[in-house]
Amino acid sequence: MFVRDERVNLKLLNNNRQTALDIAEEQMEMGLASFHKRLTCMVLRVGTPQACQPKTSRSTSVRLGDQPETESWRDKVNVILLVATVIATVTFQAGFTVPGGYNNTNPNQGLATMIEKVKFQEFVICDTIALYSSIIVAVTLIWAQLGDPSSMQVALKLALPLLGIALAMMSIAFLAGVYLVVSKLCWLANVVLLIGSFFLVVLVVIFVPLCFLGSSNYHRFRRFSYHPIRLVLYTLGA
Repeated sequence: MFVRDERVNLKLLNNNRQTALDIAEEQMEMGLASFHKRLTCMVLRVGTPQACQPKTSRSTSVRLGDQPETESWRDKVNVILLVATVIATVTFQAGFTVPGGYNNTNPNQGLATMIEKVKFQEFVICDTIALYSSIIVAVTLIWAQLGDPSSMQVALKLALPLLGIALAMMSIAFLAGVYLVVSKLCWLANVVLLIGSFFLVVLVVIFVPLCFLGSSNYHRFRRFSYHPIRLVLYTLGA
């Protein structure tokens, strides 16, 4: 990528006094960018400056309540709201169908049979975090639908990290629950732990840049985010 080539001057302006990043973001705002181009724009944000003048086109469209832009943001909100609702439903149900079931005899009638197991406690904690994180995401996005695109953007900046936490915690809860019920068979438990850990790392590597890359002011973090997005672009053949 030219972005990481020190010989390339990223501050150059075209005749409209726009940098490469300004042009890319303008294309995204106009709805002309494909998924590949949107990922490329995220990579371009790493170390690429913007022009000093304010972006009048974006602020004007937000002030005027441009209908296509409003619908675009509303669609994004609805998709994330749907995901958050599914997570809340799954984790709520998992909280009452715990691994190992419940005791049916006194003196511990009604208590979970594996309550003293460390993995069971891990399951309960992670499931609870996932449930309440997804509920907060859902409530935040419900409020966002009542506002304009600018309020939706603010809501998404809050909702996306919480959604990432909910997904990660749900994954860990599932991993802990499955590990618990197959723990008697050592090799299978280790395979489950290995597979779950691998895909959890993949989830974090993919989701963290999605949440923070566009708004992060930390140069090192944005440099780190460059690599997973380039990997996604390579995988997609971009």
